[in-house]
Amino acid sequence: MPYQTSLKRRKVNEPLCTLEYSYTGYSTSYESPSSLVEILFQDDSNFFVENYSMSDRSYTLHLMLRKKLNSKRMRHTLTSGDHDGNICMWDIASRTCVKKITNSDIKFGGVLSITEIDQHRFASSGGNGNIKIWNTQTYELNQMLEGHSDWVRAVVAHNKNTLYSGSEDKTIKMWDLGNGTCTRTFVGHSFSINCIALLSRNHIVSGSSDYTLRVWNTFTGECVKVLKGHESAVKGVVSMSESVVVSASSDKTIRVWSVDTGLCLKVIEGHTHAIKGITKLDSVRVATCDDISIRVWNIITGNCIRHFSMSETESVCTIFAIDSIRLAVSSFGKGISILDVGREDTHRTSFIEEKNFACSFALAAL
Repeated sequence: MPYQTSLKRRKVNEPLCTLEYSYTGYSTSYESPSSLVEILFQDDSNFFVENYSMSDRSYTLHLMLRKKLNSKRMRHTLTSGDHDGNICMWDIASRTCVKKITNSDIKFGGVLSITEIDQHRFASSGGNGNIKIWNTQTYELNQMLEGHSDWVRAVVAHNKNTLYSGSEDKTIKMWDLGNGTCTRTFVGHSFSINCIALLSRNHIVSGSSDYTLRVWNTFTGECVKVLKGHESAVKGVVSMSESVVVSASSDKTIRVWSVDTGLCLKVIEGHTHAIKGITKLDSVRVATCDDISIRVWNIITGNCIRHFSMSETESVCTIFAIDSIRLAVSSFGKGISILDVGREDTHRTSFIEEKNFACSFALAAL
């Protein structure tokens, strides 16, 4: 049993939920689910493998995975940005907007990305090419980062001192939040950068309208891998571990990649329209959206485990995972709502019932 040593039992007290996955197939390459399990769970103390079986050539993989959600890390505030450049802080429990920032200088494109830096700050970007750092407590503008020459579609905070941004000017910039300066510019993509995900201390991955993903060494600025396979723009990417990323594209497919080899481990199909976004629920599940539906996927098996169809009067704009069972959904015609992916029905709790929309989601506070 070649993979036994990679599956470790982990003690988790009082698990909040139990996830069960089964897969039967023929083991001939690195694409086997066991290889993904080895990578995904080797450093995740929130999961443990309770049961599995494996043989040398043919295998049946049956995993009982238990996930513990730490109540101290539960998020209570959601931050949204709309096409007019406004930013709203929502209290999830009361479903009320507790603060609205009028960001009227973004005249085109609205707020395209928001990311939490720490408990006291978050960053937003949009159509004016600038990145703004806001104080979560006072809602005042702390800092302005200037350097991009076109829309900034992605911002991701590495820690309280470092921020990455991706722009339609085809560049990625690394920012020192201590002094507000750009410390490195990454050049290589031939079209707009649409998404960025953190991989490790010294590596990030970016997705572009040039159909590719690129893995970057942030210490040297070098592109160390180009991930090719998508047939249209890459709209989103999430990091499942330091060695596995999952991307979503306008070509209607989701791809699971090995960062080490640059190879595509799995192509997942099911969407009937161009995929607009992807968000990570836990170490084995992601959620994706197109105009008319939201789907939850098991990336080990490639199975769609939940499918939510939207009404005829709404069109999904974006989604964001609040935690492993709640999705924030933004749509034309419905506004902002919370979708409980842990329920068998399609229960949604609406925040607003107006036809404006939020371009992006981020969690601004604990």
